[in-house]
Amino acid sequence: GVFSDRFGRQLPLRISMLSVAVISVAFGASDDFWWSVALRLCQGLMNSTFIVSKVAISEVCHPDHTARAMGMVFSMWGGALIAGPAAAGLLSHPERLYPSLFAPTSV
Repeated sequence: GVFSDRFGRQLPLRISMLSVAVISVAFGASDDFWWSVALRLCQGLMNSTFIVSKVAISEVCHPDHTARAMGMVFSMWGGALIAGPAAAGLLSHPERLYPSLFAPTSV
């Protein structure tokens, strides 16, 4: 909103992506329920990537192509929601699934 109008689109996108990455790692490492809830709340508050992306698309694209570009963003978002958990499932307990790559005591 106001922040991206004042500082441009690139800075809010970078701050948002970095904060989501850091908070996601902290969420994955947390071992307390309430700490996990607090981290997810912070992640939701800091995730302005989608909003800023939509504004940038509407500013950059020709009006005839805006709907198609928005559709691409939504489809990539949906694909990431499927591919992310699938990759996490494939990488859970790698010492059992891929014993030639990971030592039993490495994880």
